[in-house]
Amino acid sequence: MVEPPTLRDLLKVGSDLDDAAHKLVEAANQAGGTDNITVLVLECRLN
Repeated sequence: MVEPPTLRDLLKVGSDLDDAAHKLVEAANQAGGTDNITVLVLECRLN
């Protein structure tokens, strides 16, 4: 229910992973989520 450009904008803000997950759930609810909402946020660090 949340469009990819919105997902990108929510994830690139530089917030921590927990904050990003909460923002994604909130966005899905505001977009009219009609079922269970699951969010998985991973951080990949390249050395």
